[in-house]
Amino acid sequence: IPNSKQLTIYDFILMLLIDVKPETRELLQLRNFPHRRSLRDMKRFYMDWSHTKIGYKYHRALIEVCGVANKNLKKYL
Repeated sequence: IPNSKQLTIYDFILMLLIDVKPETRELLQLRNFPHRRSLRDMKRFYMDWSHTKIGYKYHRALIEVCGVANKNLKKYL
């Protein structure tokens, strides 16, 4: 059973994912929800990418989401 802090963080993340590009949203959701997958497990979803490229794209997606969050922080709180 999640506690209130976990629910608040989950709500923050969901609100943030609405404002990012669909490609970024898909990559982040596949990697982290409902449980965290490894980069090698992600190859099932991205057959033409290597796990290294998936890792690179994932880190770029995180940077993009952090930029959106920092730019519009008051909107999400």
